[in-house]
Amino acid sequence: MQIKLNMGDYGERFEKILGLWLELKNNSNLPIWRDFDVKNAAYGMGFLNAITVIKDGEDFEYRVFGTNIVDAYSVELTRKRVSEVIPVDRSQKSMNFYRTVVKTGEPHCIFQDVSSIKALKPLFGEEDRCWLRLVMPFSTDGQTVDRLLGYGEPISLEQFGRGVQQEGFTLQDIYPVVVDVP
Repeated sequence: MQIKLNMGDYGERFEKILGLWLELKNNSNLPIWRDFDVKNAAYGMGFLNAITVIKDGEDFEYRVFGTNIVDAYSVELTRKRVSEVIPVDRSQKSMNFYRTVVKTGEPHCIFQDVSSIKALKPLFGEEDRCWLRLVMPFSTDGQTVDRLLGYGEPISLEQFGRGVQQEGFTLQDIYPVVVDVP
């Protein structure tokens, strides 16, 4: 059995956004997209992505691409398809990540090493960081995953190391997250 990550280990905002997803999911298969109100996630607004699933995961479109992410990467992807993202290896990694969430119907996360991206230094300091991305499935009909909500922010590589390296987690791999409510 694959180990699941506890999002609470990575900060209050990760815990809150996953808690919101769980609240919206309630006892149903999937949370309904129209029930998501961005006002309830204002604490993470600049780090949110709203993503439309195209043809069961053949492609994905960023309906909204968070402004803090735009600032960090110096690229605006709102209303662009993931298949249009350059370089192609980056778009394929995102496609695989999103397809995992669509296929399983469960939230997943990925750690991406961004320590070499110089544009991040003025925004987040000189400390080496990785970008922790959490993606949660939503549905317009309650049965089919056709929307995704992404939340991501930089965490220190030291924080990544403390939480998961001893468990065998690595950068760039996709991991399920704990969604069991005690």
